[in-house]
Amino acid sequence: MPMGWMFLALLSHTAWGAYPVSARYLQKISGVPSMIILVGSGALSLIIMMLILRRRREYMMLRQPVIWGVAAFAMLRSITNVLSVRYAPAVYVQLINLLTPFLIVVLGKLLFKETIPRYTIPAIILSLLGSLAMFSGNMSNAGFSLALKGDEWLGLGLAGISTLTLALYMLMVRVTSRHAVSSQATFTAQLMLLLLSTAVLSFIFQEDWTFWQSMQPFDWFMFLFFSLIIMFGANYTQISALRALGAPQVSSMQAWRLVIALLFGGMLLGEWLLQPLQIAGAVLVIMVVSLYLWRQYADYRRGML
Repeated sequence: MPMGWMFLALLSHTAWGAYPVSARYLQKISGVPSMIILVGSGALSLIIMMLILRRRREYMMLRQPVIWGVAAFAMLRSITNVLSVRYAPAVYVQLINLLTPFLIVVLGKLLFKETIPRYTIPAIILSLLGSLAMFSGNMSNAGFSLALKGDEWLGLGLAGISTLTLALYMLMVRVTSRHAVSSQATFTAQLMLLLLSTAVLSFIFQEDWTFWQSMQPFDWFMFLFFSLIIMFGANYTQISALRALGAPQVSSMQAWRLVIALLFGGMLLGEWLLQPLQIAGAVLVIMVVSLYLWRQYADYRRGML
């Protein structure tokens, strides 16, 4: 297994771990409307990808129907992911996202008749127990209560939809390789559909575009970080790694996202885990997901030999 691809996958997970924190900061601190975040960041990424696609002369690949099916899942994933952190703490959203490997297994069974790997049920039960522990107690100095508030439940619901679409997306990306569609063309199609849909939604929601005039230097830094490092960098590297390694290997490092979200969320938003039970829950989830995914990765490798 090429270590270069594994390192690329780890970089992608690092950027995705910062995704909910950056998106929440832009919406709650900088005051950037939700859809405008995706319109602006998507436009920057699309410009870059169109130049890459032109150099590679791969425009004709955009005519492949399968590429637009993958793009639809990516579009739904991006919209629900951004909206989820508008209402719920970033670490909560990342915790829900951590259930993606289990959804991949279940959907793989339902859609592709794949065998459910060993230890899946115990891993799900332990992960749910760890999640409940993390949802207890006071999340930060700002005062997250013991019971989830109405808006936080909405955020978790959106995070659940986002996680489902991510699982479907990760399963579908590997299909594009069977149709001779490059990762660059796949990502470009995603950006085109995302830009169109979020621009329409921004108009429907009547979002205020004059916010640009009041943005501070650090707000601009966060927007560029979100646009170039996460929206472009994380997506581009994730698609490339998925096509080279497959969903099992790429998802084997998924728990790293929660670690990054915890650190970034604490530093930027003050959403630290303060209670011992919360910390224990986070450690349990990280350990269970890591051990489960590495176990499946080991089984996958043995099946290839």
